[in-house]
Amino acid sequence: MLLQLPQPIKRRLHRDIKSRTRSATLVASSLVLGFLVSLFELACTGQVYFPTLVYLHQVRQDLGSFFLLFAYNIAFILPLLIVFALSYWGTNSQKLARWIQGSMKPVKLLLTGFFLGLAVLAALT
Repeated sequence: MLLQLPQPIKRRLHRDIKSRTRSATLVASSLVLGFLVSLFELACTGQVYFPTLVYLHQVRQDLGSFFLLFAYNIAFILPLLIVFALSYWGTNSQKLARWIQGSMKPVKLLLTGFFLGLAVLAALT
């Protein structure tokens, strides 16, 4: 990655995270923060998502359009689920970062193919 924080700031952040993750209120505060981030992010994602839902409801209520919407949602959520599963089964952030840096080009190529496939499906339906 080209843009990174300076090393002293990274060390301080890591130290602070380690010391504060032992708090009993971590789960509750994480849920509240996740909800707030989702709420603020809605202003960006909702500009595309809500008009798409309205369009599907008004114009195209066939199964193909709902399949495309489902595929879009899976493509959005699947990477999050994969990272969660990897971290749950013991992969640490250093291993994950090394893998991401080492396989950035193939991952981007696969994503390009996936989204081109979605575009073709959208054009055909």
